[in-house]
Amino acid sequence: MEAVFPQQFSHLEKYGEWALPTERERLNKKCKTPMPVLEDIYSALSDNIDAIIAYLDKIPFAEIGGADKRLMDFACCFATFDISISGWRASDLADIFPIERWEFVKESW
Repeated sequence: MEAVFPQQFSHLEKYGEWALPTERERLNKKCKTPMPVLEDIYSALSDNIDAIIAYLDKIPFAEIGGADKRLMDFACCFATFDISISGWRASDLADIFPIERWEFVKESW
């Protein structure tokens, strides 16, 4: 069985279900997830984001696949979660434009 993430990031494998390929999927999952879970994932990403970026930066974009692609997709959660963690302090806000009505210009890379 193939590893979820590259070997040097195996300590993040418990977050593998968050390696979602589209922003729509990440946002939908984020909005249904309790804040303590988001905070845990965000903390793990905060501790590793520089190493993840440095690792992925060495791979030509067109060649990213498999475990590397899943790592990239997981790293995108950092941006997806940031406003919830550092701004709203909530995984979703009931009084904002409903996520079901969002239109995404591009579904994936």
